[in-house]
Amino acid sequence: MDITQRKRYRSGARFMSKWYLSVIPIVFIAVMRLWKCHIVNRTIYSLQGSIDSWSDLKLVRDAIDLCMIQPYFFYAVCIVMFVFGFYLVFNGDLKLIHFFLHFIIFFVFTLPLMSMGIGSEDELKNCPIHVTDPAIEITYTDYLKQWEKGGFRIKDRD
Repeated sequence: MDITQRKRYRSGARFMSKWYLSVIPIVFIAVMRLWKCHIVNRTIYSLQGSIDSWSDLKLVRDAIDLCMIQPYFFYAVCIVMFVFGFYLVFNGDLKLIHFFLHFIIFFVFTLPLMSMGIGSEDELKNCPIHVTDPAIEITYTDYLKQWEKGGFRIKDRD
């Protein structure tokens, strides 16, 4: 084994020794997405096809809150990964190219996860309302408007 091959081997070993830089965030994001999909699907199942009461609306609100909060977890994981990666780069424990490779691996595995559960969200958005109380329908449409605009959570309007 000549010097060039040894350098490549050590470089690859150094990259793989920092596996946690991409694997732990991927696992965290995957668990979060699966949890969100489970909660939204459980909400749809418990509604049995329509919103009939205030308790049904509370279930919908909780599911929408989770859908609104989850992107912030993704951003936080990206920021922590970025800061920790640059700490390793500037500390000399990781090469810059390896840091970018970890980021590429992270995005290759997590971006397909982001589209997971969109069908369930659409089903939640288009859920019919069968009630005599118009306040429930008004509140539900307000929730949908807030969800469409984005934000951290749904705010109650009196």
